[in-house]
Formats: sequence, structure tokens, C-alpha cells
Amino acid sequence: HESVKVEGRVGQLKSNLLHFTCDSLSEHLKTMDRYTTLAAQELVAHKQRIGWRQLILDPPWTFFRTYVLQWGFLDGFEGLTIAYMGALYAFVKYAKARNMS
Repeated sequence: HESVKVEGRVGQLKSNLLHFTCDSLSEHLKTMDRYTTLAAQELVAHKQRIGWRQLILDPPWTFFRTYVLQWGFLDGFEGLTIAYMGALYAFVKYAKARNMS
């Protein structure tokens, strides 16, 4: 566990901090393609068996967890998009790993 040293004043933000990691959906899909390949390679390197459970059950579970349990529905269309992209990420990662095995 690392600690952080702060020089200067520490306070609280008065409004939300908006964090945009990508400029467009297209850019996000390119990033997701790269990361799913890396994640699949890691699964294969650790000799994890990828069965139908991961391909069929993990994506809907990821969507449900993100959209419902983490209250993504409160974010409207953006929350729906994030939940869907999370589910797609899970499916593509496992599909790539199966294909690499």
C-alpha cells in the first residue's frame, strides 16, 4: 500500500469531476479491442478454461451488475451504454480467449 504526500491545501470538490477517457464511441471501441486482446492473452497464459458459462452468463451478469446494482440506470442513456459496453467487453474477452486456445 503506497501513501500519497500532498503539499498544499486539501479540500473537497464543490461539483462533480467529469472524467472522459475517450473522445468518441469509435475510439472507445478501438481501446476495448486492444484491452480485450490483452485480457484474453492473460487468460490463456494462466491456462484458464473458458466454457459456455463465461460466454453466456458473464455478459448479462456484467450488464445487470453495472446497470442495476451500481445504479447505472440513473445516468440515463450513458448508463445504459456503459452497462452494454461492459457486457460486450466480457463477451469479447472470453470469445477471444476461446479462439486463442
